[in-house]
Amino acid sequence: MQYGLSEPFLIFFVKKINVKWFLASTIAGSAILTILVAFTNTVEQQWCVYVVNGFLQAGIWGCSLKVLGKYLPSDMLPKGNAIMSTGPAIAGVLSYGTAALFGENWKLPFIVLGIVLIVAVILFVLSVNIASRYPREKEMHHIVRVDGTEEDVSDEDKNDFIHLKNKKRKAFFYFFSILFGVLLTFLFFSLNNVVDYFL
Repeated sequence: MQYGLSEPFLIFFVKKINVKWFLASTIAGSAILTILVAFTNTVEQQWCVYVVNGFLQAGIWGCSLKVLGKYLPSDMLPKGNAIMSTGPAIAGVLSYGTAALFGENWKLPFIVLGIVLIVAVILFVLSVNIASRYPREKEMHHIVRVDGTEEDVSDEDKNDFIHLKNKKRKAFFYFFSILFGVLLTFLFFSLNNVVDYFL
């Protein structure tokens, strides 16, 4: 739930932070917490770890979109977003597969998956560093908006996933972001808990 509630509020800060280091630090923190689960002794300790971990992971989706929009050419963005959308499915297979692999030893999967996350952070930073050597050329685009107004925006602004110009749009955007974030989070974890039960 903390994931769904935190994500919309990150919109206020995402333009003001270095997204690469924000993602690297929060995912690295999440990796460390994942490993620490193996050293907990009570359910209460595990819940505390999960709450903090949820907050750390709240920016992954939006900030990943921001990184794709910054470094990928416009014609590659649909494919990039489609590939990224497979992430939850792959994560589910890895998580449940690793848990099944170690059987009754519930601690080792957390350590293994934490290490996998650390490797992912290293690969992410290396990939962004390589991509930043080939910056996208900024092009000007003439956009006619829904309300009939016209504006010239740069390529970077055109692909920005946050492009809100007035209070009414912002209010609707934040309201529906929070609403759907909470509803989808409840739906996801309801289904996820059913899978856990059957396993």
